[in-house]
Amino acid sequence: MKPTSLTDEERAIVERQPADGAALLAEFPHLAEAAKIVRAHHERPDGTGYRDGLTATDIPAGASIVSVVDAWDAMVSDRPYREGMPAERAEAILSQGGGTQWCDAAVQPVLTKIQIGGEAQPGRLDRVGEMALAMAGELRIDRCRRACPGQLRCPHRVRSAHRIAAAAGSRSSRGSRLR
Repeated sequence: MKPTSLTDEERAIVERQPADGAALLAEFPHLAEAAKIVRAHHERPDGTGYRDGLTATDIPAGASIVSVVDAWDAMVSDRPYREGMPAERAEAILSQGGGTQWCDAAVQPVLTKIQIGGEAQPGRLDRVGEMALAMAGELRIDRCRRACPGQLRCPHRVRSAHRIAAAAGSRSSRGSRLR
């Protein structure tokens, strides 16, 4: 464990991780969407994230979900240099950071998927991963409804997001359908 803060050079190396990961995935054409998610998973709705300084609705929905899941895992998992925190504390931190550090629309659905019987379970990340694609589709649909109210057609390719969500076995909790 490093006893001091990262130097500017070390921080630059750490902040290259999303772009480096995305570049590796981009080598596989069938993983193009995953590459976009990896590149943006350290972006923040308030614009202070990295690599590209994206804000709110510019962040891909899948990246918003991966960001919350990644943060949850980092907080509750034991590391060589520290013990994981209690699930309740991690949940509180995620809830407090919704809208600034993490996309508000992604925090609660991820926390809901992690919880079983009202108690947060660190081991539920396998299920969150299985449902992330469906949740990303639902989040895109919700964002579009807010950005394009009353429009029958919009520029956000929501139909494809809806098909992704349906293929993953998910429907909007509001029961809405795209026409």
